[in-house]
Amino acid sequence: MKHLKTSIKLSIVFIIVCGLIYPLVLTGVGQVFMNSQANGSLIYVNDKVVGSKLIGQEFTSDMFFHGRPSTINYNTTTTESTTFETGSTADAANSSKLTSSVESRINKFLAENPTVARHNLPASLFTESASGLDPDITLQGAEVQIARVSKATGISRVDLIKYINESKESVSPSGETLINVLQLNIKIAEALKMI
Repeated sequence: MKHLKTSIKLSIVFIIVCGLIYPLVLTGVGQVFMNSQANGSLIYVNDKVVGSKLIGQEFTSDMFFHGRPSTINYNTTTTESTTFETGSTADAANSSKLTSSVESRINKFLAENPTVARHNLPASLFTESASGLDPDITLQGAEVQIARVSKATGISRVDLIKYINESKESVSPSGETLINVLQLNIKIAEALKMI
């Protein structure tokens, strides 16, 4: 009986420490020292959340820069349930399905961007990231879209290059400069007085 009482007391102590005190302390530390990151690195426009720096969105209009393709269309919930899903296809590099998919994306891109030569296309614009939620494109991926966006919006190439430089996010493990597509497109929307 003595062991049972000790076990119950220890269980209550651990529930209080591990289930209440520890999470509250970590939440408090996160809110005080890393508020933006703890709250999802949200991006606000006019005090309204428009997205996160960490999760991509689909842009299809010629007026905006397009991000990487996403098998899940940047939607983490399925229509059948409320479970969360991420990820790209598991097709091997020599898969005919992958080859066909990439070729289709390249042809669509070249039709939308007729001034771009096929040999100047970065592979990252046509292949999915591992998560399917990648918010960034490479600097080259942004540069090959400048002519289309400039023509569709009337914004000069010089201004678009400035917006791209202001949207530099980080450097990838392979050493490429990454551009946050949402932040870049917000600059375009602001220049066009859309927001």
